[in-house]
Amino acid sequence: MNSNHKLAIIIPAYKIEFFKESIESIANQTCKDFTLYIGDDASPSDFNEIINAYKDKINIIYRRFEKNLGGKDLVAHWNRCIDMIQNEEWIWLFSDDDLMEYNCVELFYTHINKFKEDSLLHFNLHVINEKNTEIYKTKKFESHYSAAEFFSKVINRKVYSCAVEYIFKKEIFEKVKRFEYFDLAWSSDTATWMKLALYGGINTIDGAEVKWRLSKLNLSSLSDKDIVLRKANAMVKYLNWATRFRYLTIAFALRST
Repeated sequence: MNSNHKLAIIIPAYKIEFFKESIESIANQTCKDFTLYIGDDASPSDFNEIINAYKDKINIIYRRFEKNLGGKDLVAHWNRCIDMIQNEEWIWLFSDDDLMEYNCVELFYTHINKFKEDSLLHFNLHVINEKNTEIYKTKKFESHYSAAEFFSKVINRKVYSCAVEYIFKKEIFEKVKRFEYFDLAWSSDTATWMKLALYGGINTIDGAEVKWRLSKLNLSSLSDKDIVLRKANAMVKYLNWATRFRYLTIAFALRST
């Protein structure tokens, strides 16, 4: 590993169907100043053949966990994957089926070299299907949102937000006590971006996008009654949390005036 790398790209891996395409999009970055960490959640699939094909192209650290956590506590799996990183200052929690455009990492470094105080970065997103065909583009973010603005946009469904479009500073991530916990990680990412946005807002990097894959393999596509009930309960808890968070944004705004 190159200790000068500031960026850790992390894939909590379980599904193999689109994994090669995801890692290919990472290996094709014009700037390769990063380490890719892959945390295998005791998957029934064998990732080794795919990973070995890319070890000479990018820095990869792979670990297979013997106990599956994602099915019971996805946030815990995310956290143990993040615990794999070494000296990197920035974290990009990616996925095993999504894609990043070829210049995302290059634009990330351009941005942080120019705006050294930023701590939560964002790429715009569009949605693809199993055949990599674009289904639709989500509404683009403005160049900057404060925590209060992002909260309002999300609650009023003016923007779509998921996990893979954000890069965040590890220092601030630890300061806000990591991911906000909800069952199935349902809205855990959105709540965490709200917390991180209290420290400098969300700053969108223009010029590249992330492709989020909608397929039958997505948790959001499952119709199992138990999963649906768990998602509903998690959403209620998230909305209760969001109500409390609104007052926190007001307090932060008053403190900074």
